[in-house]
Amino acid sequence: IYMAIRKQMNRIEHSIAMASARYCLIIEGYAPWTPRLTEAIKHGCVPVLLSPSYRPPFADLLDWSKFSIMLQPDHIESLPSTLLAFDYEFLRRNLDI
Repeated sequence: IYMAIRKQMNRIEHSIAMASARYCLIIEGYAPWTPRLTEAIKHGCVPVLLSPSYRPPFADLLDWSKFSIMLQPDHIESLPSTLLAFDYEFLRRNLDI
């Protein structure tokens, strides 16, 4: 698993990178919401929510465990091996529904 962190990209490069990624990290920011989640879903990238307090939208209606991964920030050091433990094909198929 390759991880690129903090690389400046223009919009086209960013879109291509997200569309070619299997997993997209969604981390806490300064606000209680982030456009990264919708960007990940739009590009077919399985969202990996790294936040102890983030509650995804429509959590009462959607079973987020079927198309995303929720982890604690302390998983970051072992992120590649942690992600390998998940069934990517299952998550990706459910992301398309």
